[in-house]
Amino acid sequence: MTTELTSFGTMPAKATPRQQARATLNRYAPAVAVFVIATGLWELSVWLFNVQVYLLPAPHIIAQTFIELAGSLLDKGFYTFREALAGYALGCGAGFIVAVMASRWRIIAEALLPYAVASNAVPIVAMAPLAIVWFSVEEGSKIAIVTVMCFFPMM
Repeated sequence: MTTELTSFGTMPAKATPRQQARATLNRYAPAVAVFVIATGLWELSVWLFNVQVYLLPAPHIIAQTFIELAGSLLDKGFYTFREALAGYALGCGAGFIVAVMASRWRIIAEALLPYAVASNAVPIVAMAPLAIVWFSVEEGSKIAIVTVMCFFPMM
């Protein structure tokens, strides 16, 4: 019998659907069990120690709030996704163009190297206030931060 190494572990080359289901269960069961146990301990701890909701809400309260606010969360999540996608496209596009130019003309590479090193040394937390001052609190500052985060690694 031949075996093959899959993402589910080692199984016979011609595994039956039952064997594939078992391999999938064996792969994901430990992670699911840890999640269920940790969530149960969290819920129990909040109940036993009478922790105030504003300090540490119980998982069932978080789930209930998530369900109640699902529409609003999806709307805000889509807005954030658009900002991230715009910054990613700008950063990668500009980084690619500058990388092509830097590989063609050495002076461009030498001129931009100090900025690439400096941008990697500055944490995003330190750049955020500057981006807000320069681009306002609206989406411009967030797009600018994502653009800078993508530009230099791409370059």
